[in-house]
Amino acid sequence: MIIATNAAESSLTLPDVDHVICLGLCKQIVYNQASHRQMLVPTWISRASSTQRAGRTGRVRKGNVYRLYSRNAFLKYMEPFDQGELVRSPLDNTILSLRDMLNEAVTPILLDCLEPPDISNINRSFQSLHASNFISRPSDEGSLTSLGSLVVALGVDLTLGAFVGLGIQFGVAAEAIQLAAILSFPKPPWAISSPMYHDASTFNEIVSKTFHSRNYFDAGTFSEPMGISNLLHDYSECKDRKDFCWKVRLLLLVFLYRLLNLTIISLSILYLPKNRVSGTRMKHLYGTVESLKQRVAERLSIGTAVLEMETPPYHMPEAKLNILRILQVWLFHDTMIVQNPAKSKVASFDDGSMSIQLDGPPITENHLKQILDPDLHPCEIVNKGKIVMNGSFDSTCLDEEWFDSFEIRLVSYALEKDINFVFYWTGSCLKIFVPSVTWNEPKSKLRDTIIQNISVKIEEVCYLSSTGSGNQRGRRGRACGVYHPAKGRSLLSNVESVFITQLTSSKLNKSQFTAFKKVVDNKVAFQVGSILACNVSEFKKNTNFSMTSSGTCHQVSTIDLRDLFAAPELLANTSSSTMKQSITFSQVKYDESEEESSNSHPLIDDAPEGGRIMAVLASERRKDVSKCCA
Repeated sequence: MIIATNAAESSLTLPDVDHVICLGLCKQIVYNQASHRQMLVPTWISRASSTQRAGRTGRVRKGNVYRLYSRNAFLKYMEPFDQGELVRSPLDNTILSLRDMLNEAVTPILLDCLEPPDISNINRSFQSLHASNFISRPSDEGSLTSLGSLVVALGVDLTLGAFVGLGIQFGVAAEAIQLAAILSFPKPPWAISSPMYHDASTFNEIVSKTFHSRNYFDAGTFSEPMGISNLLHDYSECKDRKDFCWKVRLLLLVFLYRLLNLTIISLSILYLPKNRVSGTRMKHLYGTVESLKQRVAERLSIGTAVLEMETPPYHMPEAKLNILRILQVWLFHDTMIVQNPAKSKVASFDDGSMSIQLDGPPITENHLKQILDPDLHPCEIVNKGKIVMNGSFDSTCLDEEWFDSFEIRLVSYALEKDINFVFYWTGSCLKIFVPSVTWNEPKSKLRDTIIQNISVKIEEVCYLSSTGSGNQRGRRGRACGVYHPAKGRSLLSNVESVFITQLTSSKLNKSQFTAFKKVVDNKVAFQVGSILACNVSEFKKNTNFSMTSSGTCHQVSTIDLRDLFAAPELLANTSSSTMKQSITFSQVKYDESEEESSNSHPLIDDAPEGGRIMAVLASERRKDVSKCCA
């Protein structure tokens, strides 16, 4: 089976094709009179194209064509032939070229064509050329301006030619020529990733490494053309250009290069592999820049040395950068994209960090390591929501001694897992455990919230971490046995100690406990980061429990549950879960010692690179990252 575009109508001859399926559609460039622009839109093919498609079969033997449209559509909606390009495109470039070649009125020539364009299209093109200062009047009476003559001589897109011309007038000729050549290039020089032929791990690696390279060469300009200009500068200065395309320098060397203003040649042997730059496209881009520079020099009758860039954008004065930015916005204002941050699932913080909410199956740190460098992209997975686990275990008696040891294990687990608010209820008695630092926080309303809703007895207990040689972190080295109450033990300078505020309410019925849980969900949850709640009750010879993790808590593992209740045969299952994951990325500053200058302040607040890599992967609509570990 061969899937082909409409290019196969007349450009391919395959003798073994026996069947052709024609959808009757194609994407075609059409002229939009309202915007005076070309648009690529899906449209019906012509009847001539339909016949051409049918002709792809039956070359050496009989064949069949299956047209997936009605005869009525064929006769009513399809034109006999395709329209000519003069009818389907703006005439700005055509009129400007004719005026330069013939130096006479061009409207009669256009109207005398076999398929003449609409007169409104001609008039609109004259107006557009006059507005761009390419002709002196918006009609045949106008003559070419100096800018119009330059653009015709360069043979590039009119807008790019205007960019070069205005760059010459504003004193940024060399920079404008290079940026115009970059903007005319169809693809960026970095490696291209595609989920169509790259597996998940290769796709993620290419995206991550190329994005990191883009960020480095961008150098805070927030402009891909200027970033490519930086790349071209390093490429032109590099002695081994083939080696340059596949290697990237260390961050330390980046700092040294910019601080000492060394040449890139002296650092060429100190690269790391896989910068993911296409050598072929870099060579073609470099040639495009040199060719455009040569044409401008010939038109202006000057040497090409005058049009050489003195400094790349990352060393360029801010005033010159602003001139280039203004020219780009001036000429390409109709192609600008505006982001609506209100619809974004990304939260930004004052310290420059950002948080991205995740949908789909949960991920782990191992998943992130496949696409992010831990040193360059520090991040943390945060779980928020609620997970309820129910279970039971055999018990002979839940006496006071059992609860005393259970409390020690519960507090130890909470301290090891950085849980800020822990409580358990046995049917009448409620006990709450909060780190004293959290309980005594002056700005927190936690103390008032608890005391106003229930009557409690408050005491403070000091917990010490387990000590000893080797792996002796309590019960089999796990979280439930790491800390123990001091109980008369002397505080040692080399032993970690934590003070816990313990609150006890000895008489609390079920309705009162339900009301307390609502207070925890509605008020306490916003004051502390993580909450762990446990409900323990006896039923015949079994003890039933319900363990709820909420806020930024992780789910309590089965091993930890068995440790908590000292019940090796404990059985548990997750009854409900509303847990949501997010990833928090920290902002990394590679050169904190650099003195502040006008160039050290970016145009906008930069987001952490790791978060932007995740956004790029999401924009590619790649399958879940978790599948990459299979």
